[in-house]
Amino acid sequence: MKFLKRLLTIPLVLLLSGCLANLSSTIDSLGWPTAQGAPAHELPMYGEQNFSNDPVMQKKINDFIASEVQTYGTRKNAAIRYINTGYAFYEQDKLGMAVEQFNGAWLLDPTNPDVYTGFARVLHDQEKDCEAAHMMNRAAHLTIYNQSWRVNSSFYPDFGLLLTQCAVNDKTLKEARNDLLSRSESAYQTGEQQLQRLRKNDRVLRAYLFGSWARAYYERGDNAKAWVMVRKQREAGGTPTENFLQKLRQKMPER
Repeated sequence: MKFLKRLLTIPLVLLLSGCLANLSSTIDSLGWPTAQGAPAHELPMYGEQNFSNDPVMQKKINDFIASEVQTYGTRKNAAIRYINTGYAFYEQDKLGMAVEQFNGAWLLDPTNPDVYTGFARVLHDQEKDCEAAHMMNRAAHLTIYNQSWRVNSSFYPDFGLLLTQCAVNDKTLKEARNDLLSRSESAYQTGEQQLQRLRKNDRVLRAYLFGSWARAYYERGDNAKAWVMVRKQREAGGTPTENFLQKLRQKMPER
């Protein structure tokens, strides 16, 4: 299941014209080596390989950055272009091409939290929950240094669900499990507080938050609290999926 769709700033004409496929070639053409059994340009941060001692790759990277700055004026502006294109590919379920674009943004501006939320969404769809939660955590930390970044209202429920999924699904975790669940709860509480501060209390976002929170409680095995969140989701105008309700009813009848 995908997270709430991010509002894109790419002009609609670009999406309709089929030009997105051409935009992925810039990063791919750098000739990244293979890492972890896959093309490195399709792995977040190129599989975190260290190219500092590779003068050939360093030159390619520097030339790429110089070219994009010449086109878009600044590294930050160029990074935003790559982020937006990455999300467009993500919405089309073209995950490898989305990562290529997020990687380009990472090279241009590694301080932009949207780079890491992009990686997180792809990793979530690949069922790599702990890696996705790690990326969201990086985004959360970067907000301290990037005050101009406007936190998307779906950020905290998405982060909360990923933390829960990581804690529940990674059977190797021991002491860290309770910490992850505690941080998940804090993320949801922060998200609720953020919505309360909005001038217009957006019912869609409230329904999304409580629906996500219900799912997190279900996955933790706390079915009574999951039903509480389902009721809040409905009060906000949301409609839980029948598939989720059936699974929850099997664990605990609705009261």
